[in-house]
Amino acid sequence: MKTAFTLRIFISIAAILAATTTAVSGQAPLLVDNIDYPAASLLVDNGWAAHSGAGTNSVAAVSPGLEYSGYPGSGIGNAAGMTVSGEDVHRTFAVQSNGSVYAAVLVNLSEAAINEVGGYFFHLSPDPIGTAFRGRVFARKDKAGNIAFGLSKAGTSAATVSFTGFTYSLNTTYLLVLKYTIVDGEANDTVELFINPSLPGGEPGSATVTASDVSASDISVGSFALRQGSTATSPTLRADGIRIGTSWASVTEGTVKP
Repeated sequence: MKTAFTLRIFISIAAILAATTTAVSGQAPLLVDNIDYPAASLLVDNGWAAHSGAGTNSVAAVSPGLEYSGYPGSGIGNAAGMTVSGEDVHRTFAVQSNGSVYAAVLVNLSEAAINEVGGYFFHLSPDPIGTAFRGRVFARKDKAGNIAFGLSKAGTSAATVSFTGFTYSLNTTYLLVLKYTIVDGEANDTVELFINPSLPGGEPGSATVTASDVSASDISVGSFALRQGSTATSPTLRADGIRIGTSWASVTEGTVKP
């Protein structure tokens, strides 16, 4: 009896410590998708929904998955293979109407367009998804084959997309962490993008790029999407290790595959 009682006390203490650790280090993710399903299987058969171009160049799992040192979504399962002029897909999560929403994703581009704006391939939206795409992440290429990532709150024109320099490369895996912050008031939510943060580690003091079109309308965030745009503008890439949460820790911390 004494042994059983002691065991129950130990289990109770362990549960309390686990809950306390979760609270201190940041909430658990709202959603995790490591594309951990068989190669060639369609995303729409694995919890995703098509909201545009259904059935055209359907997004499917491709092998191998992507890796990034220190990231809990590294090297698990496969990746989503994305081309151009095809199906756009999304997943939903618990709607967030205050605070910040973080969306982390591993990307590896094999091609991108050479033009003023390039094309966007990842974004957040409400639930249902509708057409209010927010936190659009872009990519474009220069004539030397170097990549720049871009960000807007909502816009798709050269005047509304803020770009990094052409300092990134094709066929290289990058960790992108998108941060959408819901601010009291109307048409004032902010959007930031962190590229290749060092892990483990806290949120960097400044973002790699910040959206300038802050005055676009705001949303309550409840979905994220992968987009395959036009041949003339959009990149070809693999996406993997998607994590959505309400803190930096919730999308960057966790068990890392050895």
